[in-house]
Amino acid sequence: MCSEPTKKTRSRITYFRKHTEIETSLKRSHQFEDEDSNQSALGQSNQSASLDLEQPRVKRRVLNGGISLSQVRHPRTLRSRPGNRHSQHQHLQPKLTQLTLDLGQPLRTTCPQCGMSYHLSDNSDAAVHTRFHENSVGGIDHSSRPSRVLWECAERNNPAYIYVIDRNSSVSEKRKVREVLTTVDTELSAAEIPDNVLWNQSDTYRAYIYVAETTKRKHKVIGFLLAKRIQKAYFARLEGNKGSSCVSIGGEPQEAVMGVSRIWTCISYRRIGIAMKMLDVAMDTFIYGLKLDKTVVAFSQPTESGKNLAKAWCKHNTDIANACENVEDEDWMLFKED
Repeated sequence: MCSEPTKKTRSRITYFRKHTEIETSLKRSHQFEDEDSNQSALGQSNQSASLDLEQPRVKRRVLNGGISLSQVRHPRTLRSRPGNRHSQHQHLQPKLTQLTLDLGQPLRTTCPQCGMSYHLSDNSDAAVHTRFHENSVGGIDHSSRPSRVLWECAERNNPAYIYVIDRNSSVSEKRKVREVLTTVDTELSAAEIPDNVLWNQSDTYRAYIYVAETTKRKHKVIGFLLAKRIQKAYFARLEGNKGSSCVSIGGEPQEAVMGVSRIWTCISYRRIGIAMKMLDVAMDTFIYGLKLDKTVVAFSQPTESGKNLAKAWCKHNTDIANACENVEDEDWMLFKED
């Protein structure tokens, strides 16, 4: 018959059991950590291949002896649920808001004064029209008086002057030419001329600006002429019936020196001789020390108003009339703009 263990023996058995449990828990913790590292490495490699993986959610629990173990749940992709892709696509789509009600009313209108078409309901479009309307009808603001003034009207009630800008002018004056050209090209529906072409080394272009004092200490650009150095031109020939606005070139090329690429007058100051005065000043000063004749001046493809201006300026010019070999040719010339 076995005797009952003593107190000392029982304490040794208890110590041995606890020691065995601790070793078992340590082995399990190392096993879980190895699985965690393998799964994390696998998740990093798959993350670059699939962007739809969710981040693994880690759940920790504490075992006996204060040892922390981690259990990683397997990541689930969004593709496992058929509705997730549709919901994600809807989330990426921008939310649209209707800003205009189309009830059959005209959404686009044309200004009867400046001729610009714009949307009434678009604030930015209306602001562009406001700026263009002020420049086209009332003139473009001009601040300081330039140095190269070619002509000046000293009348007290109508002070005005014309000055020229070329590639040797200051940066501020070239910037003013670009500002005026923006309005002129928009009104004439002309192509923009880049600055590197406008102010090239060959000194091809020269800009003439007509400035008038509209109110006290307030100056406005009300006229603009852009002249270009050319070598040949052709006599203008009207197409269609009499009074038609279609113009083409005719005959053999003629020798020419100055081409009028752009000529513009503010709407409020038209039919008072401003364009005629700019043509006279440009013809007399285009080449330094040499006054040109109208026979070597040509115009680019003009509008209806430009055609009437060219005919009126070249009217009664016997030299051009004598050079015309065809009775269908007009007494003014055109050149081909590059």
